[in-house]
Amino acid sequence: MQLRSDFRVSTTIEIMSAMKLNIQWLEFVKAQPVSVPTVQSTMLARLGVEPAAHRCPCCNSPVYSRRLKVCGVCGNELPREALFTLDEAERVDALMKSERERHRRWLRRCAA
Repeated sequence: MQLRSDFRVSTTIEIMSAMKLNIQWLEFVKAQPVSVPTVQSTMLARLGVEPAAHRCPCCNSPVYSRRLKVCGVCGNELPREALFTLDEAERVDALMKSERERHRRWLRRCAA
């Protein structure tokens, strides 16, 4: 009986290549900062609501949601000035309904 084995060794060598990134900054670009709109400012503009820094009178924490009637940190009732006005609340509800419907249409389109 004779055993036979064939071993083959691959001799191919792969060489990686890299490209160097060379950025040349212009001086006038450095001098003038670019204003980038934040998500919050664009959302507020769509709602027609002015940004305001409201704070809870009990614990002095920022009011993160003007839709809630209580503070998210301490649970105490917020003053009327910290909440949305009736007009603002209606605009928020209308925007939420339209965004939900837009999302449903997108889901139907993706499922098709």
